Amino acid sequence: MKNITKLLLGLTLLMVFAVSCAKGGNDGEKDSKGNVEVPVKPKKVVVFDYGVLDIMNELGIEAEIGTAVQNLPSSLEKYKKSLDAGSLHEPNFEKLNEFAPDLIIISARQEKSYDELSKIAPTLYMGVNPDKYIASVYENIRTIGKIFGKEKEADEKVAELTKEVEEVKGLTAKFDKRVLMALTNDGKISAYGAGSRFGFVFTDLGLKSVDEKIKVSTHGQEINYEYIAEKNPDIIYYVDRAKIAGGSKDGGDVLKNSLVDGTNAGKSGKIVALDPVTWYIVAGGFNSTKTQLNEIKASLK
Repeated sequence: MKNITKLLLGLTLLMVFAVSCAKGGNDGEKDSKGNVEVPVKPKKVVVFDYGVLDIMNELGIEAEIGTAVQNLPSSLEKYKKSLDAGSLHEPNFEKLNEFAPDLIIISARQEKSYDELSKIAPTLYMGVNPDKYIASVYENIRTIGKIFGKEKEADEKVAELTKEVEEVKGLTAKFDKRVLMALTNDGKISAYGAGSRFGFVFTDLGLKSVDEKIKVSTHGQEINYEYIAEKNPDIIYYVDRAKIAGGSKDGGDVLKNSLVDGTNAGKSGKIVALDPVTWYIVAGGFNSTKTQLNEIKASLK
């Protein structure tokens, strides 16, 4: 009887989540990993996704945290003294084994390490789906809320973001301008369309892409000045990867070109720099999504 009671108690302390990991290459492909049992209110958690860590911070989750501390953005500086779990691409398995976490949370950058991490602790994939980015953010907020007993707070945060999303969509519904979403990387320029890393500005927010045939890939479709001149966007949004990954060429300088200046965006001064940490490093979080929405909203007014 005592053993049965212990078994039932154990079952109430576990939740089962479906977990999937993105394959390398195409942002939109998913490879199902099946179901994973996740402990309720885990005490020791390793988080390799800064967007999820942002959500946990916003919900006031109290747990002993391990993360990639070397590249922490300033918004998550409070976790600087957490266990150094390795880099975003290379987990430190020795330290993780010593830490003995109750739960490990990963996203696409750690997909290759999924099987090995799963041997250490239940490993939950919580990346965002570029085809339904905002819905993925909502799902991740609610999942964290469910795991840590913060369901009410999670619902409130989702409602807050929903209001912001609807406000942006109210602006884009009347907005007929064409947009180029770009990433500059130390002199190179890539374009992103629907279904890509930054594609939610089109699929979720309703902006119109300057090119409906942009190839979907992790690093975007490489383009040149002639392409930009030919497509003639009304707005160019760009994320300067060199500011976070290192490089000698500033994104603003890369886009200072006579062909770019001759576009509608260049003539009207609508070449808009987006915060690279928010869009490239902490994407999928609560505050980062709010910042993204506010940056787009401000550019449309």
